[in-house]
Amino acid sequence: MALKDFSTVVGLIMNFLYLCFAKRMFHYRALDIPVWVVDSIEILGYIQGSSSFVLIFFFAINKKNLITKAKWREFLTQQAENEDLQIIENDDRLEVEEMSYEMTH
Repeated sequence: MALKDFSTVVGLIMNFLYLCFAKRMFHYRALDIPVWVVDSIEILGYIQGSSSFVLIFFFAINKKNLITKAKWREFLTQQAENEDLQIIENDDRLEVEEMSYEMTH
């Protein structure tokens, strides 16, 4: 299971606990939730927050690498234009714009 799927499942479990065990009292004026449900939702919230932080952290690292490689290709292209260098054609290499989202990972 991917980390993003794990975070989604934890969020669904938190919502399921809230929907199943929250009760309205006093003609729907007060909300009664058992203490163990509140504690479970709090713990699962910390778990989901941590997994989301890890997911965002690795996404940022991956995005930085993609941007760095694209800037390096631009730099090489500009150097070749300025100094009349020939860039060796490589049909196997795709530009970032030609890649699908899955190929960039």
